[in-house]
Amino acid sequence: LRQQLALYAGSAFPVLIEGESGSGKERVAASLHHLSPRAREPYFALNCAAISPTLVEPTLFGYAKGAFTGAVSAKSGYFEDAGSGTLFLDEIGELPLDLQAKLLRVLENGEYQRVGETQTRASRARIIAATNRDLRREIKAGRFRADLFHRLSVLNIGVPPLRDLGRDKLVLLNHFRSMYAKQIGSKAFELNDEAVAAWLNYSFPGNVRELKNIVIRLTTKFTGHTLGRSEIEAEFDLQADAG
Repeated sequence: LRQQLALYAGSAFPVLIEGESGSGKERVAASLHHLSPRAREPYFALNCAAISPTLVEPTLFGYAKGAFTGAVSAKSGYFEDAGSGTLFLDEIGELPLDLQAKLLRVLENGEYQRVGETQTRASRARIIAATNRDLRREIKAGRFRADLFHRLSVLNIGVPPLRDLGRDKLVLLNHFRSMYAKQIGSKAFELNDEAVAAWLNYSFPGNVRELKNIVIRLTTKFTGHTLGRSEIEAEFDLQADAG
C-alpha cells in the first residue's frame, strides 16, 4: 500500500480507493495529496453519502445567483475552489446517476458548468474517489455507470481490512492509546498477555474506526490500569466478529 501511494502520488490521473468501511480510505486519499506535487494546493473532500443528493451538484459545481430558492448570490463549488489541488469524493457509489454523467464530463475533458449557468468552466483538480461498495456489482445492477467506473479507476488502490493486517493491530493500539492518553493528560492503559492475545484474535469488523473507538473507551475507563482479557472483550462486538 505504501509503495502504491509513493508510485501514484505524483500522477495527475484519477485514483479509485476501494475498501471496507472504517479501513482508512480517507487517510489514503489525504496521503496521496500530501505526497504529491499538489501538496501546497487546496484539498477538498466530499462524502457523497453524507449530503443530500440535491446539494451534491451545487456543492461540487457551484451555482449562479437565482439558480434555485435561497441562491441569493453566486457561489463557486469544490471543483473551482480546489484549483490545481485535489478533490476527494468519498462513497462515490452513492452519487446519483444524473450526477455521474456530469462528473464523467469533467473527467473526460475537464469541463463543467455552475448550476443555472451556461458558461463552461475548466477544472484542473485531480480526482480521487473512494467506495466501500463493489462498483462492478453496482454496474450490473444499473446503479453505476461503467464508463465512469473506468475513468475513475485508471489507478486503483485496495485498502486491506484490519483483520488481514496481523500485528499491525498492536501498532495501531500503541499509537492511539498514547495519542489519546496525551490528549487528556492521563497515563495510558496496558494489556496483559491474555489481553494482547484477545486483541490479536479479534477481527475488528469495523476496522480502524472501531479500533480507535475501543481505545478511546478503554482510555476513559481504565487510565493507567493493566487490563486482562475480560476488560478487553467487553468492548468487542463479538456477535459481529463471529458472523
